[in-house]
Amino acid sequence: MVDRSKRIQSALTDVDEAVGQTNDMIYQIATATGEQSSVVDEINRNITRLNGLSQQSVEIVGDTNKVAEDIATMAKGLNTNVGRFKV
Repeated sequence: MVDRSKRIQSALTDVDEAVGQTNDMIYQIATATGEQSSVVDEINRNITRLNGLSQQSVEIVGDTNKVAEDIATMAKGLNTNVGRFKV
């Protein structure tokens, strides 16, 4: 009977240790999950920022093309006007 009680006590100690280890692992998983969530949020913010910058770049390229077309039109007009002069 005493031997059986000692084995039960030992088994309960083992269970208690296993529960403690499991709790530690759960805590580590929860901490890692929180850190990963923070990283994902930061990545999302950066992607949103990059998207905005890309849209601005597209607008700038469009504006630049328009300016280039205007300059080409002006240059053509100037060439026409200069061609009227005879030396």
